[in-house]
Amino acid sequence: MLQKIKTRYWNLRAKVRAKSYQGLFSVINFAVWCRHLPDLFASRRCGTPEISARSACCIDVDSGKVVAQKNHHFRYAPASIVKLATALVLVSSGKLLKDEYVTIEASDVAEPVGSSMKLKQGDIVSYLDLLYGMLLASGNDAARATARAIGQTMLQDESATGDPTIRFVAAMNELADSLGMKSTRFCNPSGQDLWRQYSTACDLAILASAAFSNPVIQDVISVREHIAKIQGDNARDEALLSTLDNIDRTQVVGGKTGTTINARACLALLLKQRSGERVVIVTLGSELDSVTEGERRITSLSRYKDMEKMIEHVQSPGTGFRG
Repeated sequence: MLQKIKTRYWNLRAKVRAKSYQGLFSVINFAVWCRHLPDLFASRRCGTPEISARSACCIDVDSGKVVAQKNHHFRYAPASIVKLATALVLVSSGKLLKDEYVTIEASDVAEPVGSSMKLKQGDIVSYLDLLYGMLLASGNDAARATARAIGQTMLQDESATGDPTIRFVAAMNELADSLGMKSTRFCNPSGQDLWRQYSTACDLAILASAAFSNPVIQDVISVREHIAKIQGDNARDEALLSTLDNIDRTQVVGGKTGTTINARACLALLLKQRSGERVVIVTLGSELDSVTEGERRITSLSRYKDMEKMIEHVQSPGTGFRG
């Protein structure tokens, strides 16, 4: 009974926040629409299929050319697509090369809602398994543990004090600046809703291009399952299943999902054309199908229907790709 009350509370709070966020983003995006009005008219030449997503962007990875877009400069909540930035900071830290491990703390697993890789306090996990946990299973616990541990190392290297997670998030924003993501602000490593955290389909396509071009990250997103070796007093094998489903994987290398009440259903995919070109497609805010009580499972078939339409558009004549 207590768990049901807690779950109901979190669902109601999420809905209230979602209404507030949507109103705030509406005001911001109207200003963006006015500023980018000439670009928006010009970009119609790219063509965009009818999709339920609020925003979308498709770019050629090698040239950076925008192939198709919908409201791609508008700001929205990015959900777990944020974990691509978390993953890039992790890979650049060198922790994977050193084969280091993290001891999980209570704060890493404290959040009662959202996806996880089922970590428990006291678990000892390799950074590689944390990478699989955040990208394959979209584990918020994996992202928090990574940020806390690497952030602490950053502070020690700088002989500084402070909150390690805040230091890690600063590195995420430094990464965004270096990639030219001008309309992005990260506030946490997991992508859970915060009104100060936002991005655009255009910026996230840039981020996804950088992340999916990394060979380690590309290996992680391309598999459907990974067995994490958890050590400690509660040693076990934990099966991590990809959250990417309901999509034809023929030409799809892999991708990253993101889902919250406010952001709705988001998706970033790496598509490899038969002709060799690599394309990244990002859709933000596809319609949600349901929110299940208890485990708070949020589903969306619309996300995949939107993505299928975007893929068909990219492969159609006139886009510059041979398919």
